[in-house]
Amino acid sequence: MGKLFFFFDCDEFLVDIEEAFKKFVFNRFGFQITESIQDIEKIENELGISREKAIFCWSEFNKSEHIREKEPNPFLYNFILNLSTSGYEEIHIVTSRPEDECGEATEYWKAKFFGDSIKTIQFCNTYSKNQKLKKRKKSEAIGELVTQDDFIVFGDDTHRHVIDVAETFPNNSLVCLLTKSWNKNRELPNHKNLSRVQNEEEFVLSIKMFMQCIQMWKVESD
Repeated sequence: MGKLFFFFDCDEFLVDIEEAFKKFVFNRFGFQITESIQDIEKIENELGISREKAIFCWSEFNKSEHIREKEPNPFLYNFILNLSTSGYEEIHIVTSRPEDECGEATEYWKAKFFGDSIKTIQFCNTYSKNQKLKKRKKSEAIGELVTQDDFIVFGDDTHRHVIDVAETFPNNSLVCLLTKSWNKNRELPNHKNLSRVQNEEEFVLSIKMFMQCIQMWKVESD
């Protein structure tokens, strides 16, 4: 039986950047973002600007100091540190962030707050316009690290990412969508390995139950 891998999304999961982004956009460009973002992937609709302008806003934010200094979610931060000290080595970030714009800052952030507790950062470059960057689905980034004998925990705030991972690894994964204003009305398919959690505490509880199930499977297979 293989290893247990943990894969965590970065923005709006391990670290809350929504308010920082709102302030940055207002101070830099004069755009007022609504209090509850309804679709963070198509935020141009809420700003009343073009897609190109929205991407430029994200790009400028990515290159700002905000992503270097913002403290991680304290509940998940402590959970990850405890996982690491308990001997779990395969803890990874899998993020849509573009590596060319914020790779260095993200690595700095990981080192500052998590040290060696998080093993790698997998950049998927999801929304980047840089054609030289390798774009991957999050399931592809995960698939490059795991084997068919391994178990997978994955958490994200974007519905299409959790569906992608859940459907790619249907028999060996726990996949959770963390409820946010932009996904609360999104329907999820009825997959046994996919669920919605209302907060970080509920996510961690789901992980602990999954870990207990793995231990039972290991005992039964011995």
